[in-house]
Amino acid sequence: MPLQCDMLAHRGDAIKVLDMDTPILGLDYSERSGGVVMNGSICDNYFCYRADRYPYCLTPQLVFCDYDHKTMTAFNARHLPLETNTWGWLIEWLKKVSYPEHHQEDPRLFRYHSQYGLYFCDGFKMYRCLLNITNDAVRPVDVSVISNQWLPTVDGRLKNYTPITDQMEYIYSINPLKTSDLSSKAYDLSFWTLKYGIPRGGTPAIPVLEQDKTFISFFHSSLVYKGVNRYFMGCFTFYFDANNKSLKLLQLSRHPLIAPVAINKPSKDGSKETNPCGTTLVVFPAGVNRVTGGYHVSYGHNDKCTRVAMFSQAQIDYNLVKVTHKKSAYPEVSYV
Repeated sequence: MPLQCDMLAHRGDAIKVLDMDTPILGLDYSERSGGVVMNGSICDNYFCYRADRYPYCLTPQLVFCDYDHKTMTAFNARHLPLETNTWGWLIEWLKKVSYPEHHQEDPRLFRYHSQYGLYFCDGFKMYRCLLNITNDAVRPVDVSVISNQWLPTVDGRLKNYTPITDQMEYIYSINPLKTSDLSSKAYDLSFWTLKYGIPRGGTPAIPVLEQDKTFISFFHSSLVYKGVNRYFMGCFTFYFDANNKSLKLLQLSRHPLIAPVAINKPSKDGSKETNPCGTTLVVFPAGVNRVTGGYHVSYGHNDKCTRVAMFSQAQIDYNLVKVTHKKSAYPEVSYV
């Protein structure tokens, strides 16, 4: 599978991107998925994605695979037997869509001690479960709805919760930082929000170091530019101690790690060549693995495929800046 580049990172270093938009996989679900591998989430040696076909939102279901993080290939696909809603989104442009009984989107795989779990949504409600994984099948255990409140700021849809590794806690707002049990003060994130929109959820949060209470997660935001909603990827770190009820946002990206812009760069003959992936509009991070020297982040690309971006630790360290508390009494609402 070819390496591509969505944009140049800081200091001229290219972010390498693996395109997983191939029928992976010898997939047995090609009739169901139409070959579309959307918004895939990697976690250690596993990969879960939304299978769909054009026009989208007709048959969205989840497929679980084994994953080789060294070659970044997925295989041994198994359908996840999940039951969710039987009704559609309550927004104008989707009112005519008729949903099947089993409707699942945007999976996030996370590690829970010696087990693995999954967050996903059905268009409105967020679900969480643990997974009983065998070579032949994957069985969801203790599937539960963790929230179904209406959030007008995101047209009622809940789809961007951030699981926290080894916890049954999740982040549902980045500014102010909130879990289901804790909340921090609001922070001044205007250096990001004014240019790239409000940060919203993304990958599960993983420890920066093993057994550490500092976590990192990769988020997305969006901003309408010339009538088109364009997405950006960044990352943030935070401190979380469940035992001592402590939660604090520490750092956030100063610039996007991936952005929807065409980048011109010198070619070997001295001329300018345009990044062929400059038409990127949608970037939806959903999974992360910490690897030697950096991170691999899986993300949905233009709602058509899954890609895996490879970031060095140096790129992340340079990209992150400390955040300060917001002086204004009016907080910047940032529900994910």
